[in-house]
Amino acid sequence: MVQSLKPSRSNSFTGRPSHIFAQTDAASRLRASAYLIASKLDLFNDFTFYLYDPVHGDQFHQHDERLIAGGKASYTVVGSLAGLDTENTIGTELRNDDIQLGLYQTQNRQYLSTDRVDDVTERSAGVFIENRTQWLSKLRTVTGLREDAFTASDHADNFRNGGTSSGYKLGPKGSLILGPWAATEFYLSGGMGIHSNDVRATTTTVERTTTASLVQGTAGQPLGKFPLLERAIGEEVGVRTTVIPHLQTSLAVFRLLIASEQVFAGDAGDTEPSAKSVRQGVEFSNFYTPVPGVIIDADAAVTQARFHGSDDGKYIAGSPRLVLGAGLTLNDLGDWSAGVQYRMFGPRPLTDDNTVRSPATSIVNVRIGYKVTEAITARLDIDNLLDAKAQDISYYYASRLKTEPLDLVGTGINDVHVHPAEPLGARLSLVARF
Repeated sequence: MVQSLKPSRSNSFTGRPSHIFAQTDAASRLRASAYLIASKLDLFNDFTFYLYDPVHGDQFHQHDERLIAGGKASYTVVGSLAGLDTENTIGTELRNDDIQLGLYQTQNRQYLSTDRVDDVTERSAGVFIENRTQWLSKLRTVTGLREDAFTASDHADNFRNGGTSSGYKLGPKGSLILGPWAATEFYLSGGMGIHSNDVRATTTTVERTTTASLVQGTAGQPLGKFPLLERAIGEEVGVRTTVIPHLQTSLAVFRLLIASEQVFAGDAGDTEPSAKSVRQGVEFSNFYTPVPGVIIDADAAVTQARFHGSDDGKYIAGSPRLVLGAGLTLNDLGDWSAGVQYRMFGPRPLTDDNTVRSPATSIVNVRIGYKVTEAITARLDIDNLLDAKAQDISYYYASRLKTEPLDLVGTGINDVHVHPAEPLGARLSLVARF
């Protein structure tokens, strides 16, 4: 097992100013919002150590700088149709992403060579309609239809890996809700949605010339393009209840089908294809407020995640079967507040044949807050209170240490690589709201 040199960040900034406008009367509602996000990230990693470059090592630098602007607006009319209470909503959502990306080989964070540089633009527009109808006192429906259109371009340093792409998908959705009976209602939901792939995967046509591709003999080989949008289909049946005073409980059985799960490999700068996937399982959630100022929450999810129609294994690496979470929050302590949170990710497969697995990961975090003024709060976060020696992230792949034989260059030794959970630590913050 290898302790992986995971993230090292610098010059990171993110901001999200936004504006929300709302106007409501007895017969209609108008809502509009806009946002602006600016971020810059420089990340240095070395996952494979000396697998491809036995002299300088395999450290690389990922640069990501982006400006994102967008907004959405909706208009709802409340009324009656054939004696039935209805709400009809029409809306739109717009977004523009301007992204500058770079992938560089480095040693001790000093530049060696360039793997690829991309100037990416992605624009999306969505329009939707939604209808809510109360058919009977114990029966209502929510139905909708959404059209999403995406256009993208990549100005790559290698002209053969640049270009444009586009895609559009129509997504119907609907829910049937029965109840309430004894503060309990049942529902059945389903719909179609989308997920977008990395723009670079939709325009790249040849393998870049890098240290790794030269060692592997893949430099310049043709690569297949991927679609910009992939179809996702979701189904869910569940029950929600507040039959116990002050306790909100929900139980849901779900299934999610994704047409394909392309994974962008940040250290390689390309996209790896995968088969269709099916995720199905059960979620159980509880939110309890026994007395004012006290919140107890507990959640559990059991999920089976599998590839469908894959020529390789059927297991999806890194997908835990069991996830647990629980917490206690105390807000009614005068100027003080406190909370403790527990989370657990169960064992998960690290290979698609499930022959290599990671152990479970359990972490306890604590937060204590003090209201200095109405606008300023001091906060103490204690991370990993029990100082658990856990695997925060686990992977299984080939790497090579500098002391291992040179005939392993390019092939390495398969092993589990982990990023350990952060040790017991404390962080003091001062938060101002205005």
